[in-house]
Amino acid sequence: METRILCIDADNPEPQLLERAAEILWRGGVIAAPTDTVYGLLADPANQAAVQRIYEVKGRDFRHPLILLVADVGTVERLCPQIPPLARQAMTHFWPGGLTVILEKGPAVPEYLTAGGETIGMRLPAHAVTLGLIRAAGFPLASTSANRSGEPAATSAQLISAALQGKIDLIIDSGPTSLGVESSVVDFTFAARGKPPRLLREGGISRQTLQEALGPLEYLAD
Repeated sequence: METRILCIDADNPEPQLLERAAEILWRGGVIAAPTDTVYGLLADPANQAAVQRIYEVKGRDFRHPLILLVADVGTVERLCPQIPPLARQAMTHFWPGGLTVILEKGPAVPEYLTAGGETIGMRLPAHAVTLGLIRAAGFPLASTSANRSGEPAATSAQLISAALQGKIDLIIDSGPTSLGVESSVVDFTFAARGKPPRLLREGGISRQTLQEALGPLEYLAD
């Protein structure tokens, strides 16, 4: 397989180029594209074979779920009907941006995205190319960082090309990512049971910043 590289303007993405990338997703392809945090591997979440390719390309354990990148909160409400008030507060405060929220999934979320679990990670990225691609595709995007498992997350198209050339269909090159580290991940299903949310990963948004906005967080690293 030849991995093509498509340059798209990070600030003003060209609609015709986004459409070209979306066509690859419609055909079940896997692409790498920038977000505000790091570059991500992306596929149609409704296409199980495409999602499986993400796992194979990355060398990711199938017991580890993927997340969904969305372009609006309405998509989250459709896929996760039970959203705790504190999770809504977090989305209002930190989206678009580097926070992944873990919520109880609704029946529309397939189990192969969640490794058979009952929760799903959702994020609304602050990047014009990612948002434009989601809208051009017409669906949220199954995602994980664009790198081989165990290696650092890629922050540029050049790093992805060196690691994944010939393994994915397309790399969108929009320059280096602005944040350069992965998103922070907070599980809000504990809040639904009257417990503090659980910080699973401290990434682009610090624990202190999260707690200033949301109150106490349980953090297993303590």
